[in-house]
Amino acid sequence: MNLLAYRDQSGRTLFDTRDSKIVDKDTPAPVRFLPDYDNTLFAHRNRDRVIDPSIRPRVIRGTPRMPGTVLIGGFVEGTWSAINKGGGTPKLRIQLFKHNNPTLELREEAERLAHYIFRSEKIEISYATEV
Repeated sequence: MNLLAYRDQSGRTLFDTRDSKIVDKDTPAPVRFLPDYDNTLFAHRNRDRVIDPSIRPRVIRGTPRMPGTVLIGGFVEGTWSAINKGGGTPKLRIQLFKHNNPTLELREEAERLAHYIFRSEKIEISYATEV
């Protein structure tokens, strides 16, 4: 395989395939929902590039359960949970740490996640902000 070589900010050599698309550094990262216990928060060499140290205790609490997380702009900005009990309307609860109003991009990604998880047209999505 013929790979392309790049240098990162630290001078390390990085490799990629020739048909990979390299996005401009100013391209915003899309909103993403990571599952419970996602390896990104444990295995990332420099976790500060993914989660602000001041937010880390709200997510990695030292309890047996680590919630799913919401990435906005490539950083953890909240948590989420899916609730489907007793045959009622399935619910997706999103707890944001800073953002008061969910963006259109966040709402659309939440809709896609809820429909994927619950396989139902009737769902409820709630947003709360923890300041």
